[in-house]
Amino acid sequence: MSLVLFLLLIIWLQMYLSKSESTWPGLIMPFISFLFSIFFVMGLVVFPEQTRWQIFLQTSSTFLLLNAPTLILLTIYAAARKRQTI
Repeated sequence: MSLVLFLLLIIWLQMYLSKSESTWPGLIMPFISFLFSIFFVMGLVVFPEQTRWQIFLQTSSTFLLLNAPTLILLTIYAAARKRQTI
């Protein structure tokens, strides 16, 4: 229940920030989400017995999965800005 409320709060905050007159406030949360994904990928553990292909798959899949919230936040931003110009 608290996770759902937290996610709804995040979505509401992104919509509120995206509707502001300046373009920068709406990009704060996607930027934080993107930085989080970069820091998480930099902290991945690579074992000596892993091949380069395994390392590549581990890194790329982690990066893509952690950027799903970034894409959702950017979609909310784009929709709010488009609705604002109409």
